[in-house]
Amino acid sequence: MNNIEKYHLGITGTSNSEIKNAYPEKSTELEKPKSSAESNSEFSLWGKPGKDAVYLGMWSFHLSLLVNQDAEENWQHDLLAVAYSGFIAGSFINSFNDRCYVFALHRSIYRTGDKNGFSTDLGYNLGVVKGYDSRLVSIADDLKYLPFFQVTYDISWKMLGLQLSYVGTVLTAGFYIEYEI
Repeated sequence: MNNIEKYHLGITGTSNSEIKNAYPEKSTELEKPKSSAESNSEFSLWGKPGKDAVYLGMWSFHLSLLVNQDAEENWQHDLLAVAYSGFIAGSFINSFNDRCYVFALHRSIYRTGDKNGFSTDLGYNLGVVKGYDSRLVSIADDLKYLPFFQVTYDISWKMLGLQLSYVGTVLTAGFYIEYEI
């Protein structure tokens, strides 16, 4: 039987390594939010820190291609990123074949897991990306760092995983390896 971990709005002091192995011990009930006095010293944003992982490779499908069948874009992005303690930073080749750099909050909203090491995770990344120009959006020439919001869904077994995501008009898939420090 799967244990389901449901998160409240706000981050608790739980570390990633405690979260990673806590499925059998976690309750299926909503956690009681901390009082504002207890959480004044903590950084607060919706969800808990995402998994600590190294992300290797990313492939994309642009939904805009469904409308414009003549467009030719790079589908393989050579992603290399590291997620640690609720943040993610990395680099990839975008669809226009330009090098991009990304930095974001890396959060998990809903996680399930079982005793065999299989888990799923619904989360998001909220941050900035550098390396795009007006081919993506007209304001990109004026802004050095573009804000982005990416919805993520992870499927993993033990420490190996597949991440599916949606950002803007793009669906992506990539692999990751979890780690502990």
